[in-house]
Amino acid sequence: MQHRELAQFERYLTQRRYSANTIRTYVNALRIFSEYLGTTPLSEVRNEDVELFNTRYILKNGYSASYQNQAINSIKLYYKWFHNDSLDISIIERPIEGFKLPVVLS
Repeated sequence: MQHRELAQFERYLTQRRYSANTIRTYVNALRIFSEYLGTTPLSEVRNEDVELFNTRYILKNGYSASYQNQAINSIKLYYKWFHNDSLDISIIERPIEGFKLPVVLS
């Protein structure tokens, strides 16, 4: 991804008053996604590319469900506002939350 597009996305998030941590996380996740794509233009990204990124990068490297959710949110937000015709963001799903059993004191 070109530096200009990342800067544009960062400006958009800032204008929408996202927190500094969210901006940093979203921009970084989008940069990593762009690096994963290599030479594929952002305007040609398909839903399968996002699914492969999820499987071959996020899950393979053992990132948490929280990071996976943030990365997917970042990609969906970017495509919703900047390339809304190239990706069907409505069918990209976020991971389910892990369920922990309650601690029972005896």
